[in-house]
Amino acid sequence: MTNSRDAILGLLLRYARHTDAGDDDEVGRMFAHGPFQSTRGPARGGVELAEHRKRNIVTYDGAWRTKHVTTNVMIDVDEGADAARARSYFTLLQQPPGRPLVVLGCGRYYDRFEHVDGRWRFAHRLSMLDAWGDLSAHIRGWQPPELPYAVQPGGPPADELSPMPLPDDAHAAIETLIFTYAERHDLGDADGVGRLFAHGRRRYDHDGRALGGEELAAVLRRHIQHHDGSPRTKHVTTNVLVEVDDDAASASSSFTVLQATRALPLQVIAAGRYHDRFERVDGTWRFAERVIFLDLQGDFSQHAVDPGPGAAS
Repeated sequence: MTNSRDAILGLLLRYARHTDAGDDDEVGRMFAHGPFQSTRGPARGGVELAEHRKRNIVTYDGAWRTKHVTTNVMIDVDEGADAARARSYFTLLQQPPGRPLVVLGCGRYYDRFEHVDGRWRFAHRLSMLDAWGDLSAHIRGWQPPELPYAVQPGGPPADELSPMPLPDDAHAAIETLIFTYAERHDLGDADGVGRLFAHGRRRYDHDGRALGGEELAAVLRRHIQHHDGSPRTKHVTTNVLVEVDDDAASASSSFTVLQATRALPLQVIAAGRYHDRFERVDGTWRFAERVIFLDLQGDFSQHAVDPGPGAAS
């Protein structure tokens, strides 16, 4: 299982690396057996995908001058079926020559994979650019839409998108719990966040009020703003360190929250740390406690309404 997970993670990271290098032909080869589908256009693969990129992406000395930062990776492998799927986040940074470094966009990848002749390969990728800035220096002929985000988020809605199953490996299971928290939060699924803490508690700093289950969900429903049906946030979770001791575990991670709304251009609104404890009960890992440390705070005006006892992020 671990070898398959590592191979699939390698595919995700190689895609980002080849894309940033402007190696469109290699990206086309990665999707020679399954299409790349963007919510901004039809599905393409192979040579067609490579040529489409060459025509439509602005390059600078052959490179895109971008960084596709891939995070929040959750992988579900079905070894018996030689199939797998993954969900991940991406944050797109760009700095054309002579211009400032900017966050260009953020979104999600929903991927399917197949195992053929001893190797994993892409079977399908759905790429969802959920929020964006000025893409004119990245996409030829870019015409900015009315809003800086997709009115209807790509992919299934929260009530049709089940959380990813927890892998057998303890470290991978705990990482999946951490990333599931971000996913449910960004989908606006307050009940889903509450269920993650049905047997545990979440609070701000060590002396904050501890909330879990329905109480936590109710606080999120009251205090987290929605914009056209979604919080319009991305909780980018990185620097995950996990320590496992039999049926108990702890983890620390960093988070960066991006947001774009009708009134707020795409920007970072918060950064901080999660300190987590987990327990394994009847063979299944679950949250026991999350302590949130909000180290840096930007413009929260579009995110939280009277945050009260630890509603935001």
